[in-house]
Amino acid sequence: MSLKWITRLSQWLIIDEKPKAEAVETAVDQKDLKATIAAIYKFQQQVLHWSSSDGNIGGASSKTLAELNGSACTAEYVKQRIEQYPQVKAEREAKAAAEAKRKAEEAEAKRVALEKQKAEEERKEQMRKEPVENAKTYISNYGSDILALADAMKPYVGLNPQLVGAVLSKLGRMTRDNFTYALMNRLSDSELRNGGPELLGQMKSSLEAWFVSNTNYDKEIKTLDSILGNQKTQGSTADQIDTYFEKDRLTPEEIAEVRPLIASLNDEERQGYYLTLQEKVMYENQRDSQAISGKKRVESGSGGICNFASLAMVLQYLGVSNPYPDLQYEDALEKVRQENNYPARTTRGGWGAVSKKLGVENELLLGESKAMKKEWWNSTVKSKMSEGCGVMLSIQNHIVRLQAVTKEGLIVDDPYGKVNLSKRKKNKFRGGYEVYNKSEWKFGSEGETTSEGEDNLWKWNDVENYPMRWIASFKKI
Repeated sequence: MSLKWITRLSQWLIIDEKPKAEAVETAVDQKDLKATIAAIYKFQQQVLHWSSSDGNIGGASSKTLAELNGSACTAEYVKQRIEQYPQVKAEREAKAAAEAKRKAEEAEAKRVALEKQKAEEERKEQMRKEPVENAKTYISNYGSDILALADAMKPYVGLNPQLVGAVLSKLGRMTRDNFTYALMNRLSDSELRNGGPELLGQMKSSLEAWFVSNTNYDKEIKTLDSILGNQKTQGSTADQIDTYFEKDRLTPEEIAEVRPLIASLNDEERQGYYLTLQEKVMYENQRDSQAISGKKRVESGSGGICNFASLAMVLQYLGVSNPYPDLQYEDALEKVRQENNYPARTTRGGWGAVSKKLGVENELLLGESKAMKKEWWNSTVKSKMSEGCGVMLSIQNHIVRLQAVTKEGLIVDDPYGKVNLSKRKKNKFRGGYEVYNKSEWKFGSEGETTSEGEDNLWKWNDVENYPMRWIASFKKI
């Protein structure tokens, strides 16, 4: 009845199991007392605070018997724990309710923030699309108040400089300089740069064309000259990109800087640079991962964190910085997963949730275990990569990052080492490694290598006969 009083066993379960217990004089089979046994376990753990129990009181190895024979297991101790339990239970429930409330408030705050962000993005998009014909409307509404007109035009400098230029060109000759002066005093140098050389050139001309007593535009003209001069010396967009591409490898931060430059090019140039950028990603070796889960290291002798090591390379390609720079990238991703209680890292629900948390969405290009021909890889996968998407794929029981689709085959970055697809297939989709990355696991063939899996070529003869489990592409949301 104590189990009923502390709500560990309901009256209905007592009525159901009591006749079974009284029906015989010998021991009752465990399967007939499942609810009672479960209630006793909870009683031992939640009321008596036993550190261990196994339901077995026979034999020297019995954990339950050890607890029963312990010095703390007295009638007075049990009575005291039972009396204290209502308060302990109430405190536990209050704590759980407080945690649930905190999570609900956090979720609501995130929802509100996302709605605000979405509304702001929609507002900016409308401003970007606003036609230059609206310049007449702005002049009609604010023309007599140059300061108010400058306030209205300020956000358009970076979002829609053509509209600002149209306003400037339609103003009277005696007000253009005043408008430009007022606008410049509302913008930082970096905001001015976003206006582009055409608008800045117009603004400079308006300041140079007229001289108004008691007004000196020398400072403003020098500022515009400086910005225009910097833009001129930077050279073409392609030249700027090539400056980045002189390096063998780029950091995620550098990739984040160069991607907008690539995006501004025409289709053919853009596609070529996106494909070349794949080569600039820093390689991740899963074998030196230090991530811990459940007091055990995630990476074992047979692997364990290939999914996040490969995802780390994909995220780098998209210009996503390591969320915890003091950790290795793959370990940082595991920390994000654990902190947010996301599903297992081995599932799409797990690595997909982590990537989405960092602003990246994924799409399955192949969702079934199937071998695909060269034509499909070019038309489906390479086309996604030429759009600037990152790709990772499962070769059955292991995940790698795809770096390129070439005439000879696929070039991959395998965080575990150099694998032979043909040998792996013959070995029931396991092993097949010719060289392992260096790690504490001491594989005999590894030598002193740490990046044997980088830039590996899988020839088409092997690829077209190997069923990939799935292939996913990634892009920033």
